[in-house]
Amino acid sequence: MIDKRLMSVLGKMNADLLEMASEVFSNHGCNDLPRGFFNGWNDEQKEIFLKDFTKWMDDPDYDCDDVKYITDYMLMYYLSDKLRGK
Repeated sequence: MIDKRLMSVLGKMNADLLEMASEVFSNHGCNDLPRGFFNGWNDEQKEIFLKDFTKWMDDPDYDCDDVKYITDYMLMYYLSDKLRGK
């Protein structure tokens, strides 16, 4: 069990590590997530996630209609922002 007094710094550490990893992963030749990465998610969860992810992208030309089109580094960067409350 994690001491509650560490939660705020561990959350920031996770966000920082995810951002660092996203920068490294973005330079890989293939950025596909493993097959089945979103297995266990129901359609409603995928829909809610895709709406939030697309809003987070803040790009009018970006239209993601399926989780299979999300890349590893984009997901890491998204999660790092979410951990920071963005």
